[in-house]
Amino acid sequence: VGVSNNGVDVGPGVANYELGAEVSGVTVSPSRGPAGGGSSVTVSGAGVNFGSGPLTCLFGDERGVGVAVEDGVAVCTSPRVLSGGSVLVSVSADSGESELVSGLEYVYYAEPALSGLWPVRGTMLGGTTVTLYGSGFAADGLRCRIGEVVVGFPDARLETSSAVSCVAPAVSAVGSVSVEVSVNGGADFTSDGVQYVYEVGASVSGVRPSRGLSGRD
Repeated sequence: VGVSNNGVDVGPGVANYELGAEVSGVTVSPSRGPAGGGSSVTVSGAGVNFGSGPLTCLFGDERGVGVAVEDGVAVCTSPRVLSGGSVLVSVSADSGESELVSGLEYVYYAEPALSGLWPVRGTMLGGTTVTLYGSGFAADGLRCRIGEVVVGFPDARLETSSAVSCVAPAVSAVGSVSVEVSVNGGADFTSDGVQYVYEVGASVSGVRPSRGLSGRD
């Protein structure tokens, strides 16, 4: 870049200016996470050059770290905050001096917690509707993880802010599994270790006697 006073002659002082690719469609996923932080948040957008070095991710006033994983995609670790609410996220290189993207909304929420469930056991065939009790539940992004299987709507439903119903999936073996809940699409789950027991379902093999008198008025 040079400067001229008469539109013809350019002064001796010249500075370099780099034209980058046009940036479009920048998103964050998930767009919400627990106030305790530690969520892996993917920032992606066509034309964003995150480079190859470490990144600085600001969630409001709190600083987190990030790393580029491929062209136009970086992953930030959300920092811990004191309370829930909406913040703006920006990603920078060079220890925060070169801002690459900004103005991305991210919502912190109070972490949900599980205190129990009912019934505490069900058949291996699945299909049992299990009600989970606790706090901090929300319909947005609701998921239930029963053992290794994650279920969403309609098998996971918000009943109240303190109760969620989940349909247990079928399993191949009896035993106890952990049940957890996510309210950001499965990116982060509770870690309360509430247990649900799979068992062989009851069956009827016969009746004795096999006949009797019908009732009379």
